[in-house]
Amino acid sequence: MMTEDSFRSSGLRAGRLFGIDIWLHWILLAIIALKLIDILLEPGGHGGATMVAFASFALALLVTILLHEFGHAYAAYRQGGDTEKIILWPLGGLAVCNAPQHPGSQFWVAAGGPLVNLALGLLAMGACLALGWNFLPFSSELVFWQRLVQNLFLWNFVLLIVNLLPCYPLDGGRILHSLLWNRMGTHHGALELTLRISKFTAILALVFGGATIVLGFSDKNWRFENPFIDELGFVCIFCGLLYFMTARQVREQVLYAAEDSGPFGYDFSGGYSSLESSAPAEKRPGIFERWRLRRLKRRREKKEGREERMREHLDELLEKIHQEGMESLSPQERRFLETASQKLRKSH
Repeated sequence: MMTEDSFRSSGLRAGRLFGIDIWLHWILLAIIALKLIDILLEPGGHGGATMVAFASFALALLVTILLHEFGHAYAAYRQGGDTEKIILWPLGGLAVCNAPQHPGSQFWVAAGGPLVNLALGLLAMGACLALGWNFLPFSSELVFWQRLVQNLFLWNFVLLIVNLLPCYPLDGGRILHSLLWNRMGTHHGALELTLRISKFTAILALVFGGATIVLGFSDKNWRFENPFIDELGFVCIFCGLLYFMTARQVREQVLYAAEDSGPFGYDFSGGYSSLESSAPAEKRPGIFERWRLRRLKRRREKKEGREERMREHLDELLEKIHQEGMESLSPQERRFLETASQKLRKSH
């Protein structure tokens, strides 16, 4: 279980959004620093274009990961759970979500992040098409906003592809686990099968990533001509290493209830589930449902207000009849008395 001390040992607190604490993992900060060094080591990598390239890369990466995690947080909210903290790291982030321990809820919470990446990637693609830009930032003569949009396209689709790999504890692995859990009817049996599939996927990811590194070293221009495959290969290596470094931790914690914070200072076994919530919680209404409920509430309040004013006026007329007689009412007051009486009888 993640504690405040384990967060402090594995990351840096960046702030708070929508009631959720945001942390930056040291690995993500190290990767951003290495990217800066890599850009500075390029030929002529000390001018303004260098800083534009680095700033657009770092901002796009942080925004992509942050929104990815808020996708998980919103999905957890819709499933009746909540999110306490988010720690941003290279493969998307680690959301401490309390969601119902139910395959359907776990599926949607796991899918929330990739769905956000798909939407952002398509928006960046549409912007590039509308403005006549290339999709990938392979030129050094680009302005900041163009590079930012292209980096958003790059990182959203890189993280989308990697997070959909059936490799636990990534989102794809959790999605696979929830589907197997729903089909098999057993949490532990589904997780055992998921971990076997994840091992095979991790080996393929390491082979693919290793091939991209070999190509990059054998041909210096290959990395700059194929930025998407280059970044995808790097992330796939991280994905494969993550599985082999956490598989034992996940198996022991989830299957045998052992306690271990893991090599990255994070409990990967917890995922998006709350073991105390074994039954599906009531789903919160969506935006259109909330709008409909607010509209019905306003109508009800208006109706109650009209009835209250009608009763007050009716009481005044009855008091007038008591004191002065029925003949004292004007034709308009008589019509109101008759109409109000009928309406109140119908409402009751």
